[in-house]
Amino acid sequence: PVELAMFWGFTIIASGLGHGSITVMNFARNFQSVPVSLIGIAVSTAVFPVLSKTISDRAYEEFGKTLKNAFWLILGGSILAGIVTYLIREPLIRIVLGGGLFSQDAIAQTALTLGAFTLAMPTESLVQLLARAFYATKNTTVPVVMSILGLIIAVGGGYMFAPSVGIVAIPLSFFLASLAEVILLLILLPRRLRQLSQPS
Repeated sequence: PVELAMFWGFTIIASGLGHGSITVMNFARNFQSVPVSLIGIAVSTAVFPVLSKTISDRAYEEFGKTLKNAFWLILGGSILAGIVTYLIREPLIRIVLGGGLFSQDAIAQTALTLGAFTLAMPTESLVQLLARAFYATKNTTVPVVMSILGLIIAVGGGYMFAPSVGIVAIPLSFFLASLAEVILLLILLPRRLRQLSQPS
């Protein structure tokens, strides 16, 4: 529901930025989401059963090691993917989408938007991991609250800055929202682990 609300929020913002802005935003977001799925979601899904088992076994040190290894794997992989995507963004979009009604200007706008979206590849990928870390501790409230906060920052920031910076406001606000989620989840997770480790 939160992701759907964010999509509609971004669509409404893009609809006020001129002809073709919704298409540009959607294509750029689709290109950006592929590395997030292949790295962030895939690794997070793979380690989730291990994280859950370590919590069940009260092996909190092992939980920390598994989480740390996955964190650095996702961070390194997604940063590399972001850099590569940024460097090849325009020829990639030209090859996949160019021609027909998709003009050179549309290619340039999509490349610009995708370039800004690459900033969020590491942060969005890490949100996937940290949210699952909370799920492993049987806490779903914190990730949901963080996602709602991210929605407010992303859509609010996009709406506020779109008139001055154009469509780039959407990916930049999305990046800031996911960065805020990562920071807050990293702050709150140790507290959650301390709660679990206390004698009942």
